[in-house]
Amino acid sequence: EDKDHLKEIGTVTNWIEILPGDESLKENSCPICLCSFIEEEEDDIMEDDDLSVVHLSACKGHYFHKNCIARCFKPTDDLNPEVTGHLRCPVCSHIYGTRVGNMPLGFMNVQVVPKPLPGFPPDSYTFHIKYSIPSGIQGPDHPAPGKSFTGTLRHCYLPNTAEGRDVLQKLQTAFKRRLTFTIGNSITSGRTNTVVWNCIHHKTNVFGGAARYGYPDDTYLTRVTDELASV
Repeated sequence: EDKDHLKEIGTVTNWIEILPGDESLKENSCPICLCSFIEEEEDDIMEDDDLSVVHLSACKGHYFHKNCIARCFKPTDDLNPEVTGHLRCPVCSHIYGTRVGNMPLGFMNVQVVPKPLPGFPPDSYTFHIKYSIPSGIQGPDHPAPGKSFTGTLRHCYLPNTAEGRDVLQKLQTAFKRRLTFTIGNSITSGRTNTVVWNCIHHKTNVFGGAARYGYPDDTYLTRVTDELASV
């Protein structure tokens, strides 16, 4: 791997290089290439193989060959200052650096509605979130650069409670980092090259419960908070 590339990864992850023979390497293998960290047969090692092992600083007990984990790193984009270097641990999904997605540009508007959502106190209000992503042309970080894509308009709902406000703040951060939507194929409409959700679940109905993406749903705020933990 390029030295500058490895230096950037080291800075972002603050990884720790493990010395050969360290007790933590015994009977362990790299989760990416599945090869043992300790080669018993020297004939198995090529002269140009780099079998250096690193431990990601914020992950408990996750060790990798340096070159293996380096291939998982998304480097800083010199042409787009918003895309900084980041890495997701392949084992626990912890994010090092700031992850930025490829969502097309759009708008997120929030209004407060003076009505409670089902399952919440009668004196609580509701956040009405409106996402608007216009149709356009796919860029170099999309599945089909140069081809058109269809946009979307989505209405979503959150309770104006302490936990709901915390989730709203995280959703706003996810939107700024272009993580809310992506371009792909819609399972519901069958459309291709269209704006679709990007693994952050939203409540798109006020009523109907979990089965209809609405309320009441006692565990929704906990679930979406877990999904937003890496944002």
